[in-house]
Amino acid sequence: MLREDGDVVEVELDAPTSMLISGKVRDADGLPVIDAWVRALRVHPPAISSDGLSAAVLTDSEGAFVIEGLLPGRYDLHASTGWGEADISAIEAGARGSQLLLRRNGMISGTVENESGKFVPEFTVSLRGANDRITSVTGANGRWSIPTLQPGAYHLTAVSSFGVAEREVAFESGASLNLALVVSRDKNTRSPDRLDELNQP
Repeated sequence: MLREDGDVVEVELDAPTSMLISGKVRDADGLPVIDAWVRALRVHPPAISSDGLSAAVLTDSEGAFVIEGLLPGRYDLHASTGWGEADISAIEAGARGSQLLLRRNGMISGTVENESGKFVPEFTVSLRGANDRITSVTGANGRWSIPTLQPGAYHLTAVSSFGVAEREVAFESGASLNLALVVSRDKNTRSPDRLDELNQP
């Protein structure tokens, strides 16, 4: 206890125990995913700013990873490569053998026509996923493409000076989806449910 100005008291604090999370990243066939970046984000107790975000580590030739230097708590893990992503939630620091299943990215493309059947020269296509993340592209001469997209369900909207088209789309890991959209000035008109092509892996 400090009793007067100039008193000095030595305080010794225990440093938090440094922990790790280890595991493997595999694809849909159970094969190891090599050179995937894996990161951990502390979700409980909640991270302040970026203090709960680990440095990214690469998986080895067996798809294995070890994230060190973690504080106690629960973490969400995220793995990514150029062709897919994987997530797993609420892993306790200190856990070993966590398994992340990589979902291969898919491709979605198509055409946009007006009600007269002519290609729309300029337009924007937006996809809103379950997490409210929006992916948008600008199309030209009636054609558009999003070459890398996570599998899942999306609300698609095409907007142009000729009107709007909306529809719900969903595709599996690694699928290639081709859509034919017809824009209309009638806001209550949905684009026809027509798929020109659907390639599943």
